[in-house]
Amino acid sequence: MNIGKMRQKITLVQRNEAQDSQGEPLPPTEVATVFAQIQMLSAKYTEKTQIVITESTHKFTIRYRDDVTSAMQIQYDGRVFNIEAVFDPTEMKRFLIIFCYERDGR
Repeated sequence: MNIGKMRQKITLVQRNEAQDSQGEPLPPTEVATVFAQIQMLSAKYTEKTQIVITESTHKFTIRYRDDVTSAMQIQYDGRVFNIEAVFDPTEMKRFLIIFCYERDGR
């Protein structure tokens, strides 16, 4: 992996299941801001009654971190990506490949 291809700054966040006194969910907790290479893998557009749903899958490549899990999300450019899978492709603790999906229903 070429480090120079990691040009986009992303934020890894931990979802927060707790609620405030009003019963509203608390915002996610920021874990780290790192550089990544982002690749779009696929996209899907669906029209249902009065609703348009778009879904896309992305592959993020970052430097190795041992605290990234599928319970987290990635924030990038005002968008939120849900992590589906995280793995170390070489098992040498150099890089992580993170597969995510982004869903938007309007």
